[in-house]
Amino acid sequence: MPLFLNERRANLIVDSKKELLRKLDGLGSNDIVFTHHAEIQSMVRQIDLGEVRKNLLNPHRLKYVEKQPSRKGETKYDCYFGYSKTQAHRYVIVINAKLVVVTIIKINRRWQRRIEKHGKK
Repeated sequence: MPLFLNERRANLIVDSKKELLRKLDGLGSNDIVFTHHAEIQSMVRQIDLGEVRKNLLNPHRLKYVEKQPSRKGETKYDCYFGYSKTQAHRYVIVINAKLVVVTIIKINRRWQRRIEKHGKK
């Protein structure tokens, strides 16, 4: 990929993170809703929903955000919250009138780097 496309993508990611942080700033605990899928995935992956809510309300662990295409005109983000050099949580969220957590994933960041670097699983 040409260098200018990588720079452009990096700028979009930085802009997406700033945009999301502005939107998260005005949220309260009651503004966060979990889909049924997210609730099930939190149980399967042993991630406490209170911890997810805490991460979204106080996003100091937010490391990476990428805006995603959406079918319904809503704003959708793919977010990574880092816990250590090896562990992270990934949330896909949609923001309308409320913040909707669509899915929750616990990932190994070393695995994530391999995927991003090589583009395959």
